Amino acid sequence: MSVVEASLTQDLVRRLSEAEATIEALLSGEIDAVVDSKSKTPVLLSKAQEALRESEERYHVIFDASPLPMWLYETPSLRICAVNQAAIDLYGYSPKDFLEMTLYELRSPAEAERLRRLFADTPEPPVRWDTGVWVHRKKDGTPMDMEIHTHLVVVGGRPMRLSVQIDITEQRRMEQQLRQSQKMEAIGQLAGGVAHDFNNLLTAILGYSDLLATEVGQKSPLLESIDEIRKAGQRAAALTGQLLAFSRRQILEPKVLDLNALVANLEKMLRRLIGEDVRLIT
Repeated sequence: MSVVEASLTQDLVRRLSEAEATIEALLSGEIDAVVDSKSKTPVLLSKAQEALRESEERYHVIFDASPLPMWLYETPSLRICAVNQAAIDLYGYSPKDFLEMTLYELRSPAEAERLRRLFADTPEPPVRWDTGVWVHRKKDGTPMDMEIHTHLVVVGGRPMRLSVQIDITEQRRMEQQLRQSQKMEAIGQLAGGVAHDFNNLLTAILGYSDLLATEVGQKSPLLESIDEIRKAGQRAAALTGQLLAFSRRQILEPKVLDLNALVANLEKMLRRLIGEDVRLIT
């Protein structure tokens, strides 16, 4: 949560608590006037009521105009009692829908069970309770990764929690893409290293096959076998070239080539790289 968001939430909680405390004191008869904290002089009840009205209006402005989805919910029932416009816009439920729901209904069955365990393990949560990241569902079923921050308030003598939701779905998607990119980069580096080492071995194999062909002569019955060794080495060298190209460590040498032959050769390697759930057609 940013500094601005945290400040708005804290101000909202403070004003709500002040308003509720004043209402409770006035209704219970504990006070019939409010005493100014600085001058220590009594303030007329009508002025206190006006101040209370202004405080409530400020609370509603902050709550309703917040760009972050917010709601108030009861404990331990987790029934939603109030919701702001940002939550209505994001989740797609109407205000009436929200007020007929509990927090469980915004989650998948697995996440709802996780929520039950959380409250079972923490029967008396702290005043400020950051519960981490949860998967919420919009009305159309779309999942969202939501970072949840809550604060204890008392409304009408009943304990409730003010909950602020921060949508981090896009952030998590970007993090996943970054991890995948880093993984592919690591595979490319590994492939490039293996290809270079393999090239060194092939250099020796091809070199010795040429020397052996020279020594046995053109009429030797072994010449055909030596030629097959040379061809296998050359095919292996082509494979290492593909690995180097995959790792982007191959030195670029522009030349005229047969595109069909190139695709056919790459197809063999690609079929080993892609999963079984992908069909490759050339």
